[in-house]
Amino acid sequence: MKSLQERFDSKVEMRGIDECWLWMGGLTASGYGQIRVNGRNQVVHRVAWELEYGPIRNELCCLHRCDTLRCVNPRHLFLGTRHTKNKKSLRERFRSKIRIGDEDECWLWMGALSTTGYGQIRVNGCLQFAHRVAWELVYGFISDDLCCLHRCDTPRCVNPRHLFLGTHYDNTHDMIAKGRANYTNSAKGEKHGMAKITAADAKMIRTLRAAGWLQREIGVKFGISQVTVSMICLNKIWVDNLSALR
Repeated sequence: MKSLQERFDSKVEMRGIDECWLWMGGLTASGYGQIRVNGRNQVVHRVAWELEYGPIRNELCCLHRCDTLRCVNPRHLFLGTRHTKNKKSLRERFRSKIRIGDEDECWLWMGALSTTGYGQIRVNGCLQFAHRVAWELVYGFISDDLCCLHRCDTPRCVNPRHLFLGTHYDNTHDMIAKGRANYTNSAKGEKHGMAKITAADAKMIRTLRAAGWLQREIGVKFGISQVTVSMICLNKIWVDNLSALR
């Protein structure tokens, strides 16, 4: 007879270490995975936590960081009280801040905006672009090497039908094609008035990434976006002083 671990593993679609691992077995009426343990159905993400970290006290709940109900990746789970459980989910917070129009219209973000006019929402303590979150809520995880782009060229739009994925190269060409590239300020690096980091910071960012830090963790440390960290590590920006700092 198969052990609980074996039955669990046989019904999980495992992906990258930081991606959602989707439960492919039975679901509850509310969309959570479920598995039979000692003759009783249990929500499977709670079982995932216990298989990885040990028993959960009865007064605690097992919650998702990722807002993907079928996810059983222990890294996407955390424990909280019933009060924590009743807090609004990411999906609920997101929907409360958009003006939904017809299916093919722009759905405008009514919350906070970045300096460039894109919607922003806080996820796990970090600010993220709202249109990128919109894509992930509907279609799933976006890898660090991809950007979420607009077909409609409306920065506040979060209608998933108006979005598509592309590389940083695609993003740059899309920006130029739509006339949004700004060449009026020729200053580069630390001399640029809007620079948030120094050339030494850029070198440290590449070092931390090579050491295994996640891009979002580096972004939080230096107060920059995950996309900016990716561009630095790919040597798309902050490259003028690379040779001098080596």
